Amino acid sequence: MTREVSESILDLLVTEAAHSFLRQKGNNNHEEIFQNLEAIGFRVGAGMMERLMRDKPLMHLQGSSSSQQKPQGPTDAIKLICRDFWPLAFRKQIDGLRMNNQGIYILNDKSFKWLRHVTHTREEMYYPGIRAVLNKETQLGSHKYPPGTQMVILKQGAAVGKPASTVEADVDGTTYTIDVTSIDVDSPPRINPKLLMYLPAGMLQGALYAIDVIATVKGQLSDKGVSFTTSTKVRQKVSTDTPGDL
Repeated sequence: MTREVSESILDLLVTEAAHSFLRQKGNNNHEEIFQNLEAIGFRVGAGMMERLMRDKPLMHLQGSSSSQQKPQGPTDAIKLICRDFWPLAFRKQIDGLRMNNQGIYILNDKSFKWLRHVTHTREEMYYPGIRAVLNKETQLGSHKYPPGTQMVILKQGAAVGKPASTVEADVDGTTYTIDVTSIDVDSPPRINPKLLMYLPAGMLQGALYAIDVIATVKGQLSDKGVSFTTSTKVRQKVSTDTPGDL
């Protein structure tokens, strides 16, 4: 049986992983945080690719005759990442792939889902599950609530990733629509979105390593989305054969 995880929960889990390392290591240890996130991503990516190669027939690979057939070289491996691994890991198709003859590949995603809940402005902080309090006396329905009244955000009154002017929140078991200027959120400190690039970069490295390609992956943010610049080389396996007598 395949168990699906809510995309919103997964997005928030990835963000919380970065927050957790920030709380443990502090803002002055970013290099160690980068390495930790990348290492976690590497293990996750390698495991996902191994499962993908085991469970999914990859008939588009050159000379593929079974699900155990691995890509023939870095270019074939990157195509596998785009066609099969990316939708599995990030729940959408990749938007673009560029490559050159020097082993450099640039993978582009115009709407990378893991950045949907990164807070850029005050109005974008209101996502489901966040606790908040009223910051002033507020009339909600037929009741007037004092400052400090607690609530749980259920839904923001705008599309995900867009500034919200209102939210739906649970107050004492009743759902109200509340103006965001009336509430303060109990949210983690703001996080640099660039920090979230290290986990997926590690996942791509791990996925490629699982199919015998060593890669260096660097994630970048821009107004056009995210891109992952990947340089590759084939992983040389150590022979386990016993040399014969001379």
